[in-house]
Amino acid sequence: MKLSINKDKSRVVNLKTGYSEFLGFKFKLYRKSNKWVVKSHIRDKTIKRIKNTIKGAIKLIQYGSEDSSNILNFNRTILGVHNYYRIATNVNVDFNKIAFHINKTLKIRLRDKYKKKGTKNKLFLKYYSDYQGIVYYIDEIALFPVAKVTNKPPMCFTQEICNYTKEGRMKIHKSLKGVKQTILYYLMDNPIKNQTVEYNDNRISLYVGQNGLCAITKEPLQLGLMHAHHITPKFMGGTDKYQNLIFVTDDIHRLIHIKDKSLIEKYMMKLNISRYSLSKLNKLRDLIGNCEIQLT
Repeated sequence: MKLSINKDKSRVVNLKTGYSEFLGFKFKLYRKSNKWVVKSHIRDKTIKRIKNTIKGAIKLIQYGSEDSSNILNFNRTILGVHNYYRIATNVNVDFNKIAFHINKTLKIRLRDKYKKKGTKNKLFLKYYSDYQGIVYYIDEIALFPVAKVTNKPPMCFTQEICNYTKEGRMKIHKSLKGVKQTILYYLMDNPIKNQTVEYNDNRISLYVGQNGLCAITKEPLQLGLMHAHHITPKFMGGTDKYQNLIFVTDDIHRLIHIKDKSLIEKYMMKLNISRYSLSKLNKLRDLIGNCEIQLT
């Protein structure tokens, strides 16, 4: 094809006798029964980089601000590297080696902050529910375990997914439902500064628990257009506990609070809320002392 090749980065490798490296992974062929199969690891240089990244996140917890942002950043870092490198067939072996060094750092640097008892939130239970090792807690937030990752083979693209058939469009629509990693990472990395650690931690769990959907309309939640609402307001004795929070769109949140009839009519016309959704909305309005909205 007459393409130029970088000789420093390109070479011919016999995969039966040596590893080939690509995008942070290394590959080699092994004989299994009467055939050859590929086994992959995280490459050595990448393992070193992952260790340094996680150690940096631990240092931020040790020396950084007292709010939950650095704890959530640690968890986001662990979840991120797990999701990316889990396609390696021997990823569990590699992360066990990483965890051996990281746990030493964690115990030394955070010995005055971590505890071995606490409550695991729904995000932890979603990704690490079957983890049997020791879990460390800081400010009642469970740190994601470095060693707990299992291989997930990369899924091949299916030609059934397309915009030009009814079945294809249904597959696209189905794939868009549920928890979006970008929103999940954003919530973990951007706690609300004037709120408590408990509120910010439960906000993440709530997004996962509601499968990324508004509790009233069941529409997908979007960054910048979503709000974790206190069911019983704090001025009425409400708390930041998980059971007292509910994720809704910003427009629904406004409808819960506004009293002006013209504004209520404006948002009702914009949202076209069903009778069933309105009944749930009115329950939230009633809890804060607002009158019910009637369908016209």
